[in-house]
Formats: sequence, structure tokens, C-alpha cells
Amino acid sequence: DSHIGVVNNVYFSGIRNSFNEGHPVVCIQVPLFHALGAIVTLLSSLRHGATVVLASPTYNIAANVDALCAEKCS
Repeated sequence: DSHIGVVNNVYFSGIRNSFNEGHPVVCIQVPLFHALGAIVTLLSSLRHGATVVLASPTYNIAANVDALCAEKCS
């Protein structure tokens, strides 16, 4: 049952964030070990065919801003 919940969260959070419209480029700025990073951004982006940008291995505001501009993240 918990796996179905994860799959539903991945699908519907992608729909809610419009990852299914056009070809969005998503810059992930939150840790991937957290539910927001893993489910709402990474898995839902991949599920809906979005491009995923990981700016740096750790949180770095300058790298995030550079990635947002350089990759034209949506």
C-alpha cells in the first residue's frame, strides 16, 4: 500500500506542478533524501519527462542561481 501512495504522489505532484506540459527544466535545490526532493521534484520530474538539473552536490546558493539562469529552469 505504501508503494501505491508513492506512485500516486509522484504522478499527481507532477500534474500539479505542470511537469506534464511542454518540456520543463526543473532545478532541484532541496536534498534528495527528503520527501520533497525525492518524490515531488526528482521522481515526478522524471515520470513526466522533464529535464532535471542538479546544481551542486551540496546546497550552494550561487550554484543554484547560476544553474537557474544557464539552464533556463522553469
